[in-house]
Amino acid sequence: MGDFNRGGYGGGRGGGYGGGRGGGSRGGGYGGGGGYGGGGGYGGGGYGDRTGGDRGGYRGSGRGRGGGPPGSSFVPQNVEMPKPIRHQTLVACENNAGREGKPVDLISNYFKLSTSDKVVLHYNFDISRVPREGAKTGEKSSPRSRSNSSSSESMDEIDARLERFIKKFSPVVLEKLIVMKPETFKDIPYCYDGYKNLYTTKMIDFKVRQISQRISLKEVEDYYKKVQPDLSEKVVSIYEQLIRFIMGKQYSTFQRKFYDMTTIQSGKSDLAQFVNGYTSGVRMTEVGLAVNLHLKTTCILHTNFTKLSDLTARFGIRPRSFSQLGEVNRMIRHLKFFTKHTKRELTYSIDGLISKTPRDIKFKQRDGAEITIQQYFQNEYKIPIEDLPLVKTTGKQARFLPLELCFLQPNQFLSNSKIGSQIQNELLLKSTNTPNVYFSKLDGYAKKIATTDTELQKEFGMELNPNPIGLQGRVLPTPRQVGERGSLFRPVRQYSHKWAVVCFDQSQNNRIKDFANQIIGKARACEINLKDPHPVVCIALNSPGDINNIFYNIAVKAQAKFIFVGIPQRSTGGMTPSQIYGLVKYHCDQLYGVVTQCFKSDYISEAPRGYFENFLLKVNGKLGGLNAVVDSNALRGLPFQMEKCMMVGLDVNHPAETEALSTSVSAAVGSVDPLYSEYVASIRAQKKDKDEMIKKLNEMIFDLLNGFHKSNNSQFPDNLIIFRDGVSEGQFEKVIKTEIPLIQAAINKTGKKIKITLIVVQKHHNTRFALTEANTSGRKPTYNVPSGTVVDNTIVEPLYKMFYLNSHFSALGTSKPSKYVILRDDLNMSADQIQKLCFLACYNSIRTRNVIAIPTAVRYADLCAYRSKIHVESQRMMVDTVMQEGDNKEEIEAKIIEKLNSVVQVNVNVRNRLYYC
Repeated sequence: MGDFNRGGYGGGRGGGYGGGRGGGSRGGGYGGGGGYGGGGGYGGGGYGDRTGGDRGGYRGSGRGRGGGPPGSSFVPQNVEMPKPIRHQTLVACENNAGREGKPVDLISNYFKLSTSDKVVLHYNFDISRVPREGAKTGEKSSPRSRSNSSSSESMDEIDARLERFIKKFSPVVLEKLIVMKPETFKDIPYCYDGYKNLYTTKMIDFKVRQISQRISLKEVEDYYKKVQPDLSEKVVSIYEQLIRFIMGKQYSTFQRKFYDMTTIQSGKSDLAQFVNGYTSGVRMTEVGLAVNLHLKTTCILHTNFTKLSDLTARFGIRPRSFSQLGEVNRMIRHLKFFTKHTKRELTYSIDGLISKTPRDIKFKQRDGAEITIQQYFQNEYKIPIEDLPLVKTTGKQARFLPLELCFLQPNQFLSNSKIGSQIQNELLLKSTNTPNVYFSKLDGYAKKIATTDTELQKEFGMELNPNPIGLQGRVLPTPRQVGERGSLFRPVRQYSHKWAVVCFDQSQNNRIKDFANQIIGKARACEINLKDPHPVVCIALNSPGDINNIFYNIAVKAQAKFIFVGIPQRSTGGMTPSQIYGLVKYHCDQLYGVVTQCFKSDYISEAPRGYFENFLLKVNGKLGGLNAVVDSNALRGLPFQMEKCMMVGLDVNHPAETEALSTSVSAAVGSVDPLYSEYVASIRAQKKDKDEMIKKLNEMIFDLLNGFHKSNNSQFPDNLIIFRDGVSEGQFEKVIKTEIPLIQAAINKTGKKIKITLIVVQKHHNTRFALTEANTSGRKPTYNVPSGTVVDNTIVEPLYKMFYLNSHFSALGTSKPSKYVILRDDLNMSADQIQKLCFLACYNSIRTRNVIAIPTAVRYADLCAYRSKIHVESQRMMVDTVMQEGDNKEEIEAKIIEKLNSVVQVNVNVRNRLYYC
């Protein structure tokens, strides 16, 4: 299997010094322990889907669409929309299609997959250790016994390293096996997932312990002929794996996406370049299996960087200048590099730079004499080594190598955590495609799949139609809104409380009072009457502790109830702008109970056009006002009374893999008024689990029901319309079996029979559709679908009651619909009723007068969960400033969770306000 130490002592092939095991020092670099590993994270992905609506900012991993010119969704010249093909419906979706709305012809990013009757053999391709001499047949051997293994490395750790090795090199092993046994694999069509699963349509003449499975692909035909009620995921995954296997030979892969390295393009930054590609998946639809293709664009490290020292020099890393190690380590961590000073190239992964240089670290040679790394390379390789920070590699037995001997591997993909805001903004523009450009690019990828390795596709009975699937959608009527532009439905005409303006950017000191006067003037134009603020001040931050003192003085001593806060756009006081924002929200939401509205400090000098108008919409809503609401007449025809129904949004915010603490925050918000404009919230923190279910949902729903009870003359609602975010198809059954009983338990405590409608809202999917003919009724022609476009046929999954709704119109890129799946409906609504309900539920947000991309209730839950996550992070940051070495972060996290889950989660003064908006 090779040496796991990659050429350290005992490997005998050069590379890095194996440290800690005695003996000589043959190789390239010192391999002792310790050292600063740097910051940064690994994860994320390509960007995409600039979809308009109110969805500002990006969280977590990116969402994708391919490259191309930036700009609006209006039609560029010379790019034709591909011609879609309609297919016959074989199995209809569980809910009957709706009828309301204007019919419209659409093109989708689905491509019909034809299948035939084949039997596939599934082999488990397992690589094990070579048996020890004298070991019994079938007994696995360990590379070292428990008695002679290092005390710092358990057998479980050894097994984990072996598993990682196998996962990385399994494709190489299979290739070698095929070369060694050509007669065995001759005329054997196969596809391989690169790890343990090997699929063939013929028996392999080889010593096989057991064939894992014989899978009949006739299941597809039987399902669509209604011979059997379901189609196994295993069958669908075979076709998905076959496409991945075929196209993996054509493109570079990153995070299960395919990228065409011939599309590399440079931008404004000298750090990164952009590359286009796509992601694919096989889906069940009403017309049969179909391939869902979606464009992606991501970043790679700029090809100009071939040496690691050149990249670090870009950040100012020079001799005796180590202050920027954290910044550079965020960029270089987990990048791959190789060394050439030995007889063969050796590849490593970077953990980070450390503050020590080659002349600072010494190790003992075989004769017992100590020598520095600098002296070692001079003596062994006649290479003069500069006094630069050492490179620490990843792994249990880290190595330290001289910076100038490290060469970067080409075409390395960069996760979102490695690129700054400037590159992210440019990536967003590169990811933006008008619908006709978007579908034209997909057309090329679909044709590439359809014509690549057709013999193998034929052996597995697969044929892809490269023409996109066409379908008919409907455009629902736009409801009348009360509160037209230029006026507010319910402005806060007289705000009697004290308010203040504080900015943490002292460069704006001479302009802060003028900015406060602009707020007063713009507010009066919206019929919001504010008194003169006090104080109006710019204050420098020297440490996180300053923020507590500042807000104590403003909220407690000056008794301000609403504070406008200017966030600097550069780090100050040892804090980044996002950290300052988080600490502001923690202190004001939780400690002092004052409502805040943050703004970028640069806007004091010059605010963008229309900024104050949008700014004051949120201010009015946070102060208890209402900007615009759907006319109540629009809700006629729905089977419930508005005043006896609560709209509920549920969401869970999970930590990224790179975050220090693994706390998830769940939020539930519920409406308490007939206009669905006032909401109460309930928050719980929980340890992140794989199932991602809301653990204390019974408590949270009961909190909401009590909030409704207090606001409605001691009456509970008759109906709960619940929108659940953050759930995938594989978790639907868990929601039904786990969360719905918790909701019912909360209802039972009221002693009233309350009907439940639970609808899953999915944002993270790859379905897109557009008009087949450009809409020319507007200022400019566009292929993007109008607001209110619903699709409940053809490309929907027949196993579920579901539909897609594009509630908003996107002026940029290709619009992205939201996916709705009905898991329970005690009201027995028709398809038309439930689609109308979901469309109307996307109105009445205080953040905009326009309709948004998802129901307002679930958007508020999303914002509330994210705000609570900021509270957790900010408390952790406050703890970290005084944390001592050896403190247990798990225990600290438990204390934070306990605090967040106390009776008062946010201060009582803001709990029933939309503080999170």
